[in-house]
Amino acid sequence: MTPAKPAAPGLSYEGQLALAWKEVKPPGEMELSELKFANMDVLRTLLSLETYSSEISDELPEVDTQQVARLEFKLNLLLELVGQLLAQQQLIPAVHPLTLTPATVCWQDNVAPTQNSLLRIELYCSMHYPRPLILHGRAVELTHQNAGWLVAAEFEALGETVRDGLERFIFIQHRRAVSRIRRSKHSLF
Repeated sequence: MTPAKPAAPGLSYEGQLALAWKEVKPPGEMELSELKFANMDVLRTLLSLETYSSEISDELPEVDTQQVARLEFKLNLLLELVGQLLAQQQLIPAVHPLTLTPATVCWQDNVAPTQNSLLRIELYCSMHYPRPLILHGRAVELTHQNAGWLVAAEFEALGETVRDGLERFIFIQHRRAVSRIRRSKHSLF
């Protein structure tokens, strides 16, 4: 089963990420402000990790690409090991097939929230850095399927900086997917 496409056109990320949700009452201004800062910290770190390899090759064209590849492999291995240690220390939620846009998230689950309820959504975008984005969203569409539910939520009170960071993360994931497709096409010939 694949999550439904978002209603709005634009870039989206389709994949599987760890996600947890619960129905909540509307948060206060102080909580929203704290979440925005925490989410920006998570996004800033994720974007730094995601763009590291492309920036290093742009900034240091004289460096041997094999050396950069070895360094990047070692860094990724270190991040993966540290991420596994951190994940063991905390309870990471189940992985769900999902579609993520800067304004919505659609995922599959065995249970569904109440229609139009406000949700607190914890989204783990990378197991190399197992800190969640904590987003609030309204459950706008619930579709019963054979294996459970397809839940669509529209984000609320993200703030422009968090939305921009989420958009950049999705763009990087989209660019990587396109690159993988191109490499697989070239390897066929």
